[in-house]
Amino acid sequence: MNMKKLIILSLVLILSVSLFSGLVLGSECTDSDGGVNYYQTGICTDSTGTYQDECFIGAGGSAHSRIREYRCVDNLCSVGTMNDTFCPYDFPICSGGICIQEPSDNLILNGDFSDGTDNWEEYHNTQVSDEVYLAVNMKDIYHTVLNFSRYTSVADGGCYGLKQVRTVDVSNYDSLYLEGDVKLVSYTLEGSGSWSEGDDRKTGEYPINLVAYYTDKNGNRQIWKRGFLKKENIYSKTNYDVAPLGEWYHFKSENLMQISPKPVEIVEIQIGGCGWSFSGKADNLKLYGTESEQNICGNGICDAPKEVLITTEGAVSLNSYTVELVAVGFISSAKAATLKVTGETLPAEGEFLQIKEYSEKVLSDGSIISMKSIYATNKTGAVDSAVVQMGNENIENCPEDCTPEVEENSCVDSDGGLDYYTKGTVTEVLGGEVSTGVDYCNDKNTLVEWTCMGIDDYYYKVRTNHTCSDGCSNGACILKKTVCGDNICEASEMTTVTTETPVIITYDENVFTVELVAVGTIGSTPAVTLRVNGEQMQLKKLGERTIVYPYRIAVYDIFSPSKSGAIESAKVQIGKETVISCSDDCIYESKSEEDVVPQEGCFGEICTKNEICSVELQKCISVKTKDEVNPSELIDIALKLEVVGMKFNNLAAQTEMLGDYYSDYGEDEKAELWYQASNVAEETLSDINDLKLKLKMHANSMTDEKYEEIVTGVKNLRENLNKILNIILEAL
Repeated sequence: MNMKKLIILSLVLILSVSLFSGLVLGSECTDSDGGVNYYQTGICTDSTGTYQDECFIGAGGSAHSRIREYRCVDNLCSVGTMNDTFCPYDFPICSGGICIQEPSDNLILNGDFSDGTDNWEEYHNTQVSDEVYLAVNMKDIYHTVLNFSRYTSVADGGCYGLKQVRTVDVSNYDSLYLEGDVKLVSYTLEGSGSWSEGDDRKTGEYPINLVAYYTDKNGNRQIWKRGFLKKENIYSKTNYDVAPLGEWYHFKSENLMQISPKPVEIVEIQIGGCGWSFSGKADNLKLYGTESEQNICGNGICDAPKEVLITTEGAVSLNSYTVELVAVGFISSAKAATLKVTGETLPAEGEFLQIKEYSEKVLSDGSIISMKSIYATNKTGAVDSAVVQMGNENIENCPEDCTPEVEENSCVDSDGGLDYYTKGTVTEVLGGEVSTGVDYCNDKNTLVEWTCMGIDDYYYKVRTNHTCSDGCSNGACILKKTVCGDNICEASEMTTVTTETPVIITYDENVFTVELVAVGTIGSTPAVTLRVNGEQMQLKKLGERTIVYPYRIAVYDIFSPSKSGAIESAKVQIGKETVISCSDDCIYESKSEEDVVPQEGCFGEICTKNEICSVELQKCISVKTKDEVNPSELIDIALKLEVVGMKFNNLAAQTEMLGDYYSDYGEDEKAELWYQASNVAEETLSDINDLKLKLKMHANSMTDEKYEEIVTGVKNLRENLNKILNIILEAL
């Protein structure tokens, strides 16, 4: 095939996806979990059939390492590209068609045999002369696996494998699961064996057995066993799974806290086989569960984590508790606070807790209270304060209580928008269909953040990629601790806001719109009413308040001129630390330019609403106002961005697919070029999302300058398209 035909063929392949993405083939494609949702098992239906999300075995990997997450693409059910079959970075395990976190509370020691047979010992039960073999070998460059065999058994039964004798108290567990990966290699005994037939005390002879011995409430020793066979059992035993011979099979037990009699202590775990001759493999054994908590999922009340700023001036309500900040001090060299917590489920006198900054304590009723940050100040008029958080439920672990109620054609974000430090869930309702998007870590530094966008009465969910400066974990950027005294002021510049003109403060890639609603007093102290990103709050002079953790706003000074026509104003600062809470780092020297003179007017002048008083020039100076932008122009840009975004999304997927194709055939240079094209398309898609976000942020206060900035950004998208085209031509 000549070069011209190759170019035409490749471009047609790419452009056809963009131009015909809405083509309907037979019946409409539907996905019950709303699309790419790694945390909910979905069923996708199209004209060709019905497909359910499932786990599968990757090349050389365990059964639980990959997921087929079906979604609708071009009106057909698809699992996307090869890269789409990996679970997110911080939820790496596939189980039951969803991605879950690696159980961190594994009650089995060395369950992946990465330390050989440490913490395990052999068991060998036989009445005949036989031969056995056991070893831990490398399954691939990342994993180890247990191999066990019994042979020359002369058709007589016996058992062989490893056991871990260890007493674990599970009496307070609500759930307990035993899971692992097994592989049947060979065996000679049919089914579960005739020896155990008709005797309920005998649990069957299987070539692979996963066994848990436990004691019940009366101290009696009990057994739970699950066996594995390559086909249906010819005998009556039912405590087995059918696992394909020669293939890895992932197993997860039922909730062991619901079997009878109920376990009180786990005393021994066994992995091995029974029967005549047999050979098997095992890996990734886990015993884990959840301990009982005071809060009950399903009671109709979402005990979601909530945080509040408290001061030594008075107690505040948090969830169903009253929290009082008694004192601020130190434990060793760490900042700490003493809290008094009262509530119906606590002792009548309440509970006193000493909590270090960035740590948590458990109340007597099982609830958790976390200390997010502590502010100690010696400024006159300022008060000690702290930010605390309580709550144990969320939309993931308790959807019955925590799924928000949303109206038709609407969108709700549980973390309030672009909050990179809080894992959130977006719930969207469009055309009667409900879909969700959960924030997750794509890798150790990249956060996929879901949020809501919309125009007029049309709202929908979108996702953006955000690079976390200090790493990503559990669907949120890791928050680096702010250290007061390191000579780094983690805050914006001091900004003057007036009752005439709102200000937009950008800090740490976050945009805050601050409006000064009114100036007055609280008691005898000057105070202001502010509206920050739509939320109204009152602050005293030299006071501060959390906006969205970890960002807070401080009011440094308040000006309330007595002259008629003069503008009321305040100096504000936003950051992780401010001139109020950390004056060591955030030293503010008042700047005279465009400063407002309090009380005395403006050097004998009365400034109009379009003027501000300059101390440097000692007179009123005009503030240039921008012409209003036609709303129809904004709608036109928004629609264009949406269409262009869809095309670049398709372009990114198709070029990545071609990269996978050439990589599979060993043409690494071509594969690299196609991957480069895909990366540029992904970056462009991120730029488009940024433009849409700017459009949303400034839609109600659009200036000519911001409008031109957005228009320029749209024009720059063409440069990326040309860059992609040049890479494609080089790859052909």
